[in-house]
Amino acid sequence: MDESFLLSLVILINLLFVIIIAVPLIVLYSKHRELKEQVLSLKDQLLLLRQTQQQNKSTVADHTVQPEMDREMDRERVKTEPEQETVQQEGIQFHQPDIPATSPLPTAEEARSHDAPAQRSISEEQMDSDNKDWEWLIGGRWLNRIGALALIFGMAFFLKYAIDQNWISEGVRVVIGAVTGAALLVGGARSHRKGYEIFSQGLVGAGLAVLQLAVYASFQFYQLIPQAMALVLMSLVTVLAFQQAIRYNAMAISLLGWIGGFLTPFLLSTGEENVLGLFSYILLLVIGLLAVLLRKPEWKLLYPLTMGATYLIFLGWLVVQYEPYQLGLAITFSFLYWGLFLVYDLYSGMRASRSDILYTLSSVGSVTWLYFVMLIILHPVMAEGVGSMLLLLTAVYYGCDVMLQKRGSLFTHYFWCGTGLAFATTPVFFTQYGAVTMWAVEGVLLIIGGMVIWRKVNTWIPAFIAFGLSALWLLGLESTWGMDPASYRFLFHLRSLGTLLLVAALIFAAVILRKYGQTGKKMTGVLVSAMLLLFLWMTVEVTDLFSFLIFHRSEQMMAIQSLRYTGIMVLVILWWLYAAICITVGMKKQLPVGYYGGGVIGLVSLLVLMMAGLGFPLEQYTFFFNIRTLATVCSLAGLLLLIRLVRTQLQQKSATTLLLTVTQVLLVGVLLGWMTVETYDLFSYLIQFKGGSDALVHALQLTLSLLWLFFSLSLLAIGIWRRLRSFRLMAMSLFALSILKIFLYDLAFLELLFRIFSFMGLGIVLLLVSFVYQKYKDHLV
Repeated sequence: MDESFLLSLVILINLLFVIIIAVPLIVLYSKHRELKEQVLSLKDQLLLLRQTQQQNKSTVADHTVQPEMDREMDRERVKTEPEQETVQQEGIQFHQPDIPATSPLPTAEEARSHDAPAQRSISEEQMDSDNKDWEWLIGGRWLNRIGALALIFGMAFFLKYAIDQNWISEGVRVVIGAVTGAALLVGGARSHRKGYEIFSQGLVGAGLAVLQLAVYASFQFYQLIPQAMALVLMSLVTVLAFQQAIRYNAMAISLLGWIGGFLTPFLLSTGEENVLGLFSYILLLVIGLLAVLLRKPEWKLLYPLTMGATYLIFLGWLVVQYEPYQLGLAITFSFLYWGLFLVYDLYSGMRASRSDILYTLSSVGSVTWLYFVMLIILHPVMAEGVGSMLLLLTAVYYGCDVMLQKRGSLFTHYFWCGTGLAFATTPVFFTQYGAVTMWAVEGVLLIIGGMVIWRKVNTWIPAFIAFGLSALWLLGLESTWGMDPASYRFLFHLRSLGTLLLVAALIFAAVILRKYGQTGKKMTGVLVSAMLLLFLWMTVEVTDLFSFLIFHRSEQMMAIQSLRYTGIMVLVILWWLYAAICITVGMKKQLPVGYYGGGVIGLVSLLVLMMAGLGFPLEQYTFFFNIRTLATVCSLAGLLLLIRLVRTQLQQKSATTLLLTVTQVLLVGVLLGWMTVETYDLFSYLIQFKGGSDALVHALQLTLSLLWLFFSLSLLAIGIWRRLRSFRLMAMSLFALSILKIFLYDLAFLELLFRIFSFMGLGIVLLLVSFVYQKYKDHLV
């Protein structure tokens, strides 16, 4: 019994420490912030008064100071008219007022030096006030809380010592505790009437704690009263705590009642299961706490604390002790708790002009709690019923939002709670690509409802969340990155449906955003997401198609190699077509993300073509009329489109010149590489399959040299005709490479007669090039 008593004493002491020390610190911090804001406001008002006073002084000075010329005229009049200053008219004397000598207005530096002592005095007064506030805080509040805690410690140790010495019986111990608690409450009331508010709060808190300890000891340790009576007495102490808190306007006392109220069923537990009694008691406690909040709405900290304690107790029972036969009980009390908090929150929203962070977080926590409770208790027995129930809850939150908006309230968390609940309900109803599709549809509905119907521009946030959930769910599915070749069907499957619907939803959202002026980062992000998803879908779809074809030809090794190469070239062709569409739409609609994205996709296609184009399987080779030629033609067309884009869209001359040069170099490089590879593969095919000799090897090298030479001449002609310096420089570079190859390699295996003709032909070509440069030098400039 002694160990249990000490353990309970330690628990109560810790709880009292939280109430008496930690909670007042939180309250004092908020009070300190309010006082600081008031001081800043007073400083602003004082500054405004000083400025007004200075303006008034300046106005008076302007009216009293006469110009120097007027004073001189007055002096002359006094000299020439030596009359008395007192004049008699109709029996009334008029005295000329004495005009005081005026001084010039003070300068800005003098005014500041004059105001400096006042400012110093105000700052000193403020420092004294701050020091007094801290002194009052420590001496008036903290010492009161610590004194109450020390008193509780003293009473506890005295009782422990008296018990150990057998001075008093068990009943007398409880009576002493009850009398002490009542005496502390009476002392708190008397102190409050005398104006010692903080001191009285400490006495009341200590008295309530002693009363709770006395009731707990009479049941748990001494078995003097039955459980029912102990529950009633503990409940009465809790009600008394709330009454005292309202009477003394002390939130700390209400927190003490909150702790005692939620600890009562556990402190008085006998180990026997009584779920109905527990939840009924908590229901009544919640009603009482909400009633306190209706009386004292400024004690809003009680709201999340009450909600959190209620939901934690219910979840703990649900996880540890719940049985399927208790389904009705669980559903009933879960909706009762949730409904009570929703009604109070709705009432607060009708009274408040704007959302409060505590109420917003509490509402989010409430709907999250109810969601998981429904999944735990309903999903195992009726999966379809869970979805219907969650949809009904979504409609309830949207209805609350509409009702508050009609009343002019700025509470918006009901809309967010309903939207979040709708998002969370989607995977309950749908799986895999069905969830992808539904999230995309929800995003479109939010865009339409928010920006088109309700004219709420900020609804793009939940719409983007829906699109993000859809995209993440899509990328998280294993079949998104590849399907089983044995069961694959080209295009006609759920992956295509889900991906294309998501892309269409994103494009629709971009159109709506542009229509309503949201053309910045929001629209750019939507379009980039749509372009990337469509690029991914095309790539995976073509890859799965050729994997399907290879799967059904697994015994033909040559066909497999050809299919792999063809698949890569088909991807290059499709990528370039996709890039061309993006560039064209971007140029037509003035969408930089379109033509920039298309340019990036085109460069990726070009890189893949350059890396994979050399690996053409010679067994399936056909000169010129092959898939590589088609991919090259598409690449050349795409590069020409990029050149047009650079010339028409870019405004900076330096950037335009650089990009044009790079694109032209890529264009020439692709064409030269294609001709070189085609020639090389042709001779390689003849050598491998037509029984070629070393003569064909030498002929290959000579043909490549002549091809490069004539290609460089073509580049030179185009460069002179179109005045393209980059083409002329590339022609010169290719000339040099061709000449070096001819002299260093090709002439080594040529006979004397062929060497003579080679030198003569090369000389004639070089002379012709020099003549053209001389003739068209003015045209080149």
